[in-house]
Amino acid sequence: MDVFLRYAALTDYLPNKSPTRAYDARIFYVISGQGEMLFENEKIPFSAGSLFIYPAGTLYLPVPNAYDPPRFVTLNFDYNRENENQSRVILPVLAAEFDESKAINSHLECDFEIFSRSFCLQGMDLLKSDFLKVVELFLEGTNLSQETANALLSYLCLKIAGNTKAKENSLCHKVCSFIRANYKAPLTVASIAKEFNYHPNYLGATFGKITGSSVLTYLNEVRLSASKELLLKGNSVADTAFMVGFKNADHFSKRFTEKYGLSPTRFKKENLWV
Repeated sequence: MDVFLRYAALTDYLPNKSPTRAYDARIFYVISGQGEMLFENEKIPFSAGSLFIYPAGTLYLPVPNAYDPPRFVTLNFDYNRENENQSRVILPVLAAEFDESKAINSHLECDFEIFSRSFCLQGMDLLKSDFLKVVELFLEGTNLSQETANALLSYLCLKIAGNTKAKENSLCHKVCSFIRANYKAPLTVASIAKEFNYHPNYLGATFGKITGSSVLTYLNEVRLSASKELLLKGNSVADTAFMVGFKNADHFSKRFTEKYGLSPTRFKKENLWV
């Protein structure tokens, strides 16, 4: 990876007043304070250590907390050097004014799939000094310092890609463990995501990518597996459905039949006295 850094700053000023789209890739790293980031009409809370990376064309709007406004690093860059002749800041525009033909879609040629979409990572406090160093080097303004800033940002992107893979695997393991321990509760993707401080869309996409299954599908698998033992202990279909977390017996029976090829009642009859 050989990124080209077009702009870097440490600031507490948010020029965006309405949702905008940028023509190059962006990084928004929070040093302190808090607020919310609007990402394609989804709101993601942020605080110190939050890291947002988004490709050209992403709809975004950081909204500061009025009582604890953020201080943050902002970086404008490309994932390659093909457009380094456009060295000056390319200002974002209002969403309605965005011209897709002018976008520098360097993310489409990046070797890491993670950078092809917008995403947020929480708890990235250990990257603080590195991002501040990128800004410091860029603002020195010499050819050497700016090339060093490019190299450091390239390294950070590689580190984020590797760290993200590890975090995604770890997150999925934790989610599976949480579901197995709490499947009887009225769980939803939103409630599980809140437990781990992630946006539901990110959690769902990550879980699907790593496991090949949706969060709700896995939850139902765990519930249905547990239901067999309860049925074989003589519990009624209705009681079993409630005990494993289904809202009603009809929904439970439908899912059970789809999974095992026979209804819960038939399953009890054929196995209860075995």
